[in-house]
Amino acid sequence: MDIGIMGGTFDPIHMGHLIMAQQVKQQFQLDKILFIPTGSPSHKRHVEVTDSMHRYTMTKLAICDNDDFEITDYEIKKEGITYTFDTITHLRQVYNANLYFIIGDDSLLSLLQWYKATELLKLCKFVVVSRPSYDNEEVIKQIQFLTNNHKAEILHLEFLDIGISSTQIREKVYNSQSIKYLVPDVVQNYINRHKIYHNKLTLSQEFVDSSMDYIKNKLTNKRYSHTIGVVKMGLKLAQIHGVDMNKTYIGALFHDVAKHMTAEEGAGYEVEFDEFELKYPHTQHGKLGAALIQKEWNITDEDILNSIRFHTVGRLDMSKLEQVVYLADMVEYSRGFSDELEHLREVCYKNLDEAMYLALTITKDFVVNVKKMEIHPIVDKVIEQYRRGDMHGKRFI
Repeated sequence: MDIGIMGGTFDPIHMGHLIMAQQVKQQFQLDKILFIPTGSPSHKRHVEVTDSMHRYTMTKLAICDNDDFEITDYEIKKEGITYTFDTITHLRQVYNANLYFIIGDDSLLSLLQWYKATELLKLCKFVVVSRPSYDNEEVIKQIQFLTNNHKAEILHLEFLDIGISSTQIREKVYNSQSIKYLVPDVVQNYINRHKIYHNKLTLSQEFVDSSMDYIKNKLTNKRYSHTIGVVKMGLKLAQIHGVDMNKTYIGALFHDVAKHMTAEEGAGYEVEFDEFELKYPHTQHGKLGAALIQKEWNITDEDILNSIRFHTVGRLDMSKLEQVVYLADMVEYSRGFSDELEHLREVCYKNLDEAMYLALTITKDFVVNVKKMEIHPIVDKVIEQYRRGDMHGKRFI
């Protein structure tokens, strides 16, 4: 028996996956294709992946009308990080069959970096699915290298990329756009019924990886750990209060990007600072960070830029996104677990306006009475705005 193994996050599964699986089965005369939704994929540790049971159910619904397609929940039930080597080892014990692991051309080029890669090459055959847009010559060279040096058995299929991606589908749902004909109707109905991808993090893996690497290179280890904490807390607050998750992620991740920028580096950006910021340069990194990501990352959304510009002292008429980034910066867990902070965290979960009022008064007291320093004059005005309830009609004292 010959079984094709199609692993993936399937977040969600779409027509491109199904067409590819069917073509592989026919091309190489396999008996069936086994779909394996991943549990905690090792290459997506920084990405918020949809609950595994939702992904498993959507995949099962998508293939239920094809007798040649099957599914296993092995990986989603397996605890810890998922590695292909462990999965293939398990399947060899379960099935008395030849296994053909289906991978993309980009995965082939990085295959030797996988966990126990050289041992994995001996456990199964591989089917490499190439897209027309990819460097086919490079793929062929890699196949020859793995065949000659590792005795790998690799089949090659050139697949017409139909231009559908899970990221694209998540973004369409997020933006209330139709996904009809991109996924099976049963999957579309399931997504709508369970409100999957409605205000969920839908940024691409490529963006997440590249932005994380960028931030890591810009910050000290301690500041980077703090930033990851702000991202996590920001996403939690955004989920609770219905704030855009993608914008929150970007604002939180880049909020301190200019924290260690030198005066010479900062001079390269045309940023207007007020008198207080000119007097106290340590307060400039918010505005510098917004200018930096606008230039280097082409991020032009003013709400995101403002969440970075004003995360240090706040401003009048802050948006909910600005509030979330400001508060996440203050209450993420590496800040400690004092009674005052724990109380502020609880307020953050309940009401952003009330949390801002409390956070600003705490900050003012710490800066003025503990550190014996000046505080930006805007802080008193913002505190008064929240005290009067001018933001969203609620007064706190």
